[in-house]
Amino acid sequence: MEAAQQDDLHLTLAALRSENERLRLENEQYRKQFTELEARHTDLANLYVASYQLHGTLDREGVVAAIQEIVINLIGSESFGVFECTADAMQPICAVGLSPEETFRVERLGHQLWGELQRGELLLRPAAVGEWLAWLPLKINGRVTGVIAIRQLLPHKEGLEPVDFELFDLLANQAATSLLCTSLLAQAQVPA
Repeated sequence: MEAAQQDDLHLTLAALRSENERLRLENEQYRKQFTELEARHTDLANLYVASYQLHGTLDREGVVAAIQEIVINLIGSESFGVFECTADAMQPICAVGLSPEETFRVERLGHQLWGELQRGELLLRPAAVGEWLAWLPLKINGRVTGVIAIRQLLPHKEGLEPVDFELFDLLANQAATSLLCTSLLAQAQVPA
């Protein structure tokens, strides 16, 4: 084989290797985009399911159970409390993974944070041992009607993710509305 033919073959081989590497990188990029789209699709499906669960019943226990399921399974916490708020009290609706003493401490701490909570914005705290991770005001028309206090995330969950903040937004508005509807129905003594 002539030297010129060998040089042509080496150039062709180098070009093919370069093209192969370009295609491999492009394939990896498409795989990453597909994975991100798939994750986003799952997040949107979870948001839909969460919204449906909150509005799927007018039974108070059903709404509370839906809130618990969202916080446990979608946000990833088994240590939290849900409270309804009036001008002078935080009344516990449910407490998961909290002792009665911890629930009472949440009520007291909630009163200390009340000014901040009244702004209706999520309060995040450092995840130090014994600290509360998040305080999520539940609100209707900008008025805070309740709070979800999250103590900690599940051990396998390292931190809050973007979809968690979307779930917080959903809970802030939709859970408050659902709880209010159940209260109004109970006051009107209309069966659910």
